[in-house]
Amino acid sequence: MTLANQQQQVEPLTALIPKIRLKNDLRQLWSQKRNFSDPVKRLEPISLGLLLDAHWLAEQFVACRYFGELWERIEFALNEGRWRKAHLLQPISEVIGHFRTYFSANQIAS
Repeated sequence: MTLANQQQQVEPLTALIPKIRLKNDLRQLWSQKRNFSDPVKRLEPISLGLLLDAHWLAEQFVACRYFGELWERIEFALNEGRWRKAHLLQPISEVIGHFRTYFSANQIAS
């Protein structure tokens, strides 16, 4: 709760899971980035999933020296763009409940 007695707002589980998967896909491409000449074509599925322009993503992909820098730029674009409109923030207590339900239904092997 904030000082104004309001719950923090966070991304819903329905946004976090695909975002994490797409981030992993992007990281795999990042490790191979020297091996391809046309990043737009390779990044198009990720840009579609993240609701970002493929050419913008390719420009950032080429311009950044480190993956963390690239992901920070992407996070900023997600928060300012279509991603945020498609995945409205929710009260943290609701999202925690969704996490509990999801992980109880999808047991993770230890």
